[in-house]
Amino acid sequence: IMIHDSDASAMAELWFDHTIRDAVCVYLERRPGGAVIVNGSLYQGPNLSNGTIEHMCLVPGGRICYCGQRGCNETLLSGPGLAREHHHFGGLPLTAAQIAELKQEVARVVAERIRPGSSIMVDDSTTALWVLRQLDVVPITVVTNSMLVARELERRSGVRLFVTGGEYQAWAEAMLGQNTTDVIAGIRADYCLMSASGISDLQCFHPYEDCVQVKRAMMASSAESILLLDHTKLNRRALHTFASMTDFDQVIVDALTPSDLIADLRERGVNVTQAGAVNE
Repeated sequence: IMIHDSDASAMAELWFDHTIRDAVCVYLERRPGGAVIVNGSLYQGPNLSNGTIEHMCLVPGGRICYCGQRGCNETLLSGPGLAREHHHFGGLPLTAAQIAELKQEVARVVAERIRPGSSIMVDDSTTALWVLRQLDVVPITVVTNSMLVARELERRSGVRLFVTGGEYQAWAEAMLGQNTTDVIAGIRADYCLMSASGISDLQCFHPYEDCVQVKRAMMASSAESILLLDHTKLNRRALHTFASMTDFDQVIVDALTPSDLIADLRERGVNVTQAGAVNE
């Protein structure tokens, strides 16, 4: 007999504690899940899907989930989702909606600069995905190693989509490795859009070497490289560096980036634009 792991957990609770009558069991491992206990028994509902909290929508229009919907619990609260969306400000976590709004502000600034007929390289960064959603200029060509980006654009009219190929890594939902970088090296694009996991002393950081190699290859194959940053990435480090902020033609930061930090970056040769700022 095969059952959902969350249902199995709930049944185990009932086995060890016969006093349980009504409860919701939340199962947290690599991916979230849930089960419902009613009147001392596992309740699965008419479609055997009751308690699947992982597919409740938290952010309408958010990341694409493996179920096909957008903004599910799974995209934010799974292990990979938490690793992507770990953001804090002033010691307090920002809500998913606040994070999305800041990224959209950055995306709008970039989208306004893209010309019809342009070719764009995009890695697996979530902010770059928001840029593509803001774009209303066509035709454009998008080159990406990200399956999230590919699924986002596969039915968009006026968009020519080129997926690099290579070894698929499920944790990144992207193609990585030597084959991927070899393909990128043979392409020339007008723009390259990417973000960083951390920024410190002008250096751009990312925790995974395979992703670093893709970022470097995309920058080398693009006429103009644009770095997209929200303020939570500042003064953070990761294992690998992939570029200096001065290597980018444009650096777009969000509205919560401190003004003194922006002034310091400009003094050090970084071409910074702040999204949402007055008289930029």
